[in-house]
Amino acid sequence: MNKELKTLGIDLAKNIFQLHGANGAGKQVLSKRLGREQFIEFMSHCTPCLVGIEACSGSHYWARTLQSLGHEVKIIAPQFVKPYVMANKNDKNDARGIAEAVTRPDKRVSTSLKILGHPSPQNSLANATGMPPAALAVLVPLDFQPPTGLKICAPQ
Repeated sequence: MNKELKTLGIDLAKNIFQLHGANGAGKQVLSKRLGREQFIEFMSHCTPCLVGIEACSGSHYWARTLQSLGHEVKIIAPQFVKPYVMANKNDKNDARGIAEAVTRPDKRVSTSLKILGHPSPQNSLANATGMPPAALAVLVPLDFQPPTGLKICAPQ
């Protein structure tokens, strides 16, 4: 693939992934929007590089997948990406911000691949807001697509 590619920022979503690649000097050399199947194929042919992804329900699954392909993966909390997102918030700008944030040495990133649903004091049943993302983290590798919209919440 692209030999100049040193850093890759990826904005993860359910079906579409936005990629922003930069060379060693930080200049953009890649901007792509790929589906799931295209993304896996692209990353398998891509030269190993530093990959930054924003923490979300599927980030640990994708981090394991990308590490198995030889990439160095860093997961960044959303609050550390936000200062680097320029202009309007959209997938392309988010990917660019992730690529910028992952290169900063002062930002706290996670390289450990803990399962979000693992029992711990932070993930107790009392913490109801943490359970849906934890459940999604387990279901993403199974290609589960949760229903969306308000109709699923309305009484029948």
